[in-house]
Amino acid sequence: MVGTINGITEVDFLNLSFEGIRNIVEAKKKPEVAIYILDGNRRAVMTHSKAIPNSDDFYMEYVNLLQKHIVDNLKIFLIMD
Repeated sequence: MVGTINGITEVDFLNLSFEGIRNIVEAKKKPEVAIYILDGNRRAVMTHSKAIPNSDDFYMEYVNLLQKHIVDNLKIFLIMD
């Protein structure tokens, strides 16, 4: 059985262009997107940054903190320069 998504078949949906998907999203006003910071990283960002919680700068600091953590681990385990 072929399912339907927004009145079109699954196959047709999977073949939609970026613009076609964007039009559906805009028409339905979905998805509503949220960002959740897990594992205590919110507190780490609040501790190491002066960015206002839930601001764009705050989320950029979160990404930078993750990146630094990944790079630090790579340096340890892969002996990166």
